[in-house]
Amino acid sequence: MKMSLNLALVLFWGLFIAVLGYPFLHELGHGMVAILMGASVEEFCLFTVAYVSCNVHRIGEFGQVLIGVSGMLFPFICGITIHCKILWLLYVVLVLNIISIIALLYLLLVVFCLKKILFKMMILPKFLI
Repeated sequence: MKMSLNLALVLFWGLFIAVLGYPFLHELGHGMVAILMGASVEEFCLFTVAYVSCNVHRIGEFGQVLIGVSGMLFPFICGITIHCKILWLLYVVLVLNIISIIALLYLLLVVFCLKKILFKMMILPKFLI
């Protein structure tokens, strides 16, 4: 009985972080850096499809790239700065870090391996080439 309760708690916290925790921190990262760069956050939505809508017309290409990258970096930074000895919170941080590392690896793959193709398609700014 205790084993099935522990398994249910592990699944619950893993799904909670994957479905709500990581998307919230991801979009919060975009929004915070957008505000720091001088943009205005117009809309923040977490349910159905998580997104943050910012007015970035006054921000240059480098600032827009920082806003984009901050969505992947903020959950990772949160995950590596949380230190505790409570087992379920350690599990939550572990799941958050795994999702963040996968997202960062995907970002590096796109930027460094596919940058010439994306530049030709006019997706990447010139300073990344």
